Amino acid sequence: MELFFAYDWQRLETYQRLNPLQNDIVIHEHNNWVHFSFKQVDFFNYAFGADNQPLLRNNLANIESFYTSRQINKYRIIVPADCADSRKLLLANHYRPTSCIVKTNFPLYQPVPVDYLNAVSFIKTDANNIRDFTAIYLEGFEAIGRDIDEVCNNFKGLLTIPGNELFLMQNKDEYVGIVVLYGSNHHYFLAGGAVIPKHRNQHYHKAALAFRLNKCLQDKAVQSVISYAYENGISLANMQALHMTKEREFDQYELCL
Repeated sequence: MELFFAYDWQRLETYQRLNPLQNDIVIHEHNNWVHFSFKQVDFFNYAFGADNQPLLRNNLANIESFYTSRQINKYRIIVPADCADSRKLLLANHYRPTSCIVKTNFPLYQPVPVDYLNAVSFIKTDANNIRDFTAIYLEGFEAIGRDIDEVCNNFKGLLTIPGNELFLMQNKDEYVGIVVLYGSNHHYFLAGGAVIPKHRNQHYHKAALAFRLNKCLQDKAVQSVISYAYENGISLANMQALHMTKEREFDQYELCL
């Protein structure tokens, strides 16, 4: 399974444990296809093949039945961009590609550019500063109207996931953003990150990438370092500036009636 999907699975299971009486979060598996649902967070409403296998007609029917039962009208189906059969089936059933996710890989023989790290520090998040992390996260993603206490409670759970590290990014006395690094069996995923609006376009994202790449390479048994970004976005451009290369592409489809 792609590390991107595995990480989201870990997060959703953690949020479920924190809110066992709520039915907001559901993880459903059928015929090796996985359906995520989190009613309050649109990002998590998507389905994917656990082994990047083609989407079949019965898979699509199960996906549609699942989200209909959950009363969720907006969801995504993620398939490898090079799978012509999946594309043909989705287009024939009124789904349209809305974005392309690019999986990137860092060549382990490459040195990490460190110039971007000047004047930037990274503070590991723990129970004492998780609320600060939450506040910067919400500001960075411009998540207007979200309950900071509820989100903070979920993020406390992220601190318990093995191999998951959260950091506040600071310049002088001011927090400018947040970043996340997830590792499993010496495979690393440069996970979430956000810079608050007034500090964007100042190389902080590149600094966040360089910081995490350096941490990964400190593991002498490191096997891989990957990340994901939207095609034609600034995040992908920044990854490529730090020598990360495209490995695979995934198309996201949504129903368009």
